[in-house]
Amino acid sequence: MKNWKTFVIGALSAVIVVLPSCASDDDNSNGPAFTLQLLHFSDVDGSVYDVFESVEHFATLVGSFKSDPTYGNKTLFVSSGDNIIPGPRYFASESDEVEAITGSNEPGHAEFAILKELGLDASALGNHELDQGDGNLADAINGDGFTVDFPFLSTNASNFEASDLEAGTDGALVENLGAKFVKYAVKIIDGEAVGLVGVSTPEMKLITSPGDLLFQPSLPTSTDELAPIVQNSIDSLTNQGIDKIVLLSHLQDINCEKSLATRIKDVDIIVAGGSGTMMGDENDVLYTSSVTADSAFTETYPFLTNDLSGNPTAIVNVSSDHKYLGRLVAHFDSNGKLLTNRLDPELNGAYAATAAVASSVGGITNSKAKEISDALMEVIQAKYAVVVGYTKSYLDGRRYSVRVQETRLGNLSADANLWYANKILEGTAKVDVSLKNGGGIRSSIGIERLNEAGEIETLPPAAFGTLGGVNNAISQGHLESTFRFDNGLVVVDVTTAELKDLLENGLRMVGDDNSPGEFPQVGGMRFEFDASYASRTAAGNGERVRKLVLLNNDGSDGTVLVENGSVLDENIKIKLVSLNFLVNGGDGYPFDSLSAPNRTNLYSGQMYGDPQDFPDGDLTKDPGLNNSFSVTGGEQDAFAEYFLAFHNTQEKAYNQNESAPENDQRIKRLDSGSVAGGSSEFNCPIP
Repeated sequence: MKNWKTFVIGALSAVIVVLPSCASDDDNSNGPAFTLQLLHFSDVDGSVYDVFESVEHFATLVGSFKSDPTYGNKTLFVSSGDNIIPGPRYFASESDEVEAITGSNEPGHAEFAILKELGLDASALGNHELDQGDGNLADAINGDGFTVDFPFLSTNASNFEASDLEAGTDGALVENLGAKFVKYAVKIIDGEAVGLVGVSTPEMKLITSPGDLLFQPSLPTSTDELAPIVQNSIDSLTNQGIDKIVLLSHLQDINCEKSLATRIKDVDIIVAGGSGTMMGDENDVLYTSSVTADSAFTETYPFLTNDLSGNPTAIVNVSSDHKYLGRLVAHFDSNGKLLTNRLDPELNGAYAATAAVASSVGGITNSKAKEISDALMEVIQAKYAVVVGYTKSYLDGRRYSVRVQETRLGNLSADANLWYANKILEGTAKVDVSLKNGGGIRSSIGIERLNEAGEIETLPPAAFGTLGGVNNAISQGHLESTFRFDNGLVVVDVTTAELKDLLENGLRMVGDDNSPGEFPQVGGMRFEFDASYASRTAAGNGERVRKLVLLNNDGSDGTVLVENGSVLDENIKIKLVSLNFLVNGGDGYPFDSLSAPNRTNLYSGQMYGDPQDFPDGDLTKDPGLNNSFSVTGGEQDAFAEYFLAFHNTQEKAYNQNESAPENDQRIKRLDSGSVAGGSSEFNCPIP
């Protein structure tokens, strides 16, 4: 744990960090010319449990550090994006309980209301901000009765005039921008101007719903093409004499920030976002709660590199869901150069948002932020009492699982979609296989905790904390958290070659350091892949799928479609159920290239993101077991219907534990795993 004395006795810690250093890193014999306390977070887009247990302590950490006698007046508090995501908390904002506090009932606004109370200075524009479109984001940040007082930054976003979002004046002071969108802005801290630049992933059109907003460079691209766009905004600040610049980056992969850092100059600190990278060191405490526990930090805080001119750049990131507050006390010389030898690991790092850590740094609470969070929690609590089935097994939905390998939760979800599709189309067609993206699974159904040996053990869902629930029960609350987007089910016709190509897209970014959202979870089929083979490009020539087999109803092998990477019979026609997000082109899936898709929606009308209203299946054949939430034909509905049909009592509870990757049956990786990531629409090469 960080020593509380470094906070309480600020003067002592100041003495520790201003000791003279070598001339190569400090030309100021009397100490740094400027000191910045950077507080940061990102990616509140995972577990509902973690957010509720952590947000009060997170707010306490922010308040305590802002009140630090040495560094409080030197504070910059920022987010690198994904402050909201559709799901239980997002829609709980519509409740009367929340409106009574915030003055608004717009979905998603309560998350921003909490950040407003905490005094956020600025945020990068993340992809999940746009999941419900620019209009809903506009209402959330500037709707009836509520407006945020901080700007959103994205130097590569444009065409705001065609959206519901309002562009501001680039380079303005953050306190004068409010709920506006700019490329860059300025914050005066302790009498010094600090420049802030934002950058968003160019892949927005593939992974979210930006509407008419445009993001540059055009795809496919790389950090080589992105760097000049970012540099233009940096130069606009340096040309004004601003020599301390922080980049708020939401590029989805820490490797992208590492790559970009070496291709730009004059940025001192990059606050990464979208990857949830666990940065920290031996001085930091790992987060634990009643339902989850982190096992290890995966990257040193901060990561130090050099920019294009050879000057130092620090990259920082912390894990998601308000589990940690990042703190970087950075010192600069008179030329605005970051003094890397003054970075004190006793001060800097990931502060776990737990009661013990919050108390150790001063324990200054924020009653209004807690009031808003408590109101959200009260609304959500009722959803954990709506039971749809039972499991005696932990169902793994963790990012580093569902995006790289087969999991029971991925299997169950794919199987539920396949079963539901066959119910709707019964008597007219048989649906053979199911395909969905691992990135659409946002949290596990179950509990992670440290046992007496200090090891993480996984347990089935249970009654816990103020969220309530029932032992072994899967509830509405679980499904709304796990399948947040509630995409609609769609059936299409594919050939063998087309099915292989779809899987190749899902495998194109598989590599040692990647957890690609497009990674496939499947039902009705199994496949083997080798990531040492060529990955799919825009030409559709992937070679990673080595074997593909249809499964019989009992799970045994049926027709072999691909052997040794070759399609055996191109004339076989297969019916596939997937999600409207993917079929509409999300995550780069090439459904638009199908020769004869014969698209059938398993939901009524035109769902969000659909380019048009396609024909529906016979929705009167809906099993009708779930009528309390979700839409007919949504993936939440399919999962609920499936469990209500097969696992609706404790006696019938699902009871298959996770297997080791080498024992997986549906998705088997053949290579050793020591390969680089493959082709992406947005490639982030590591120098």
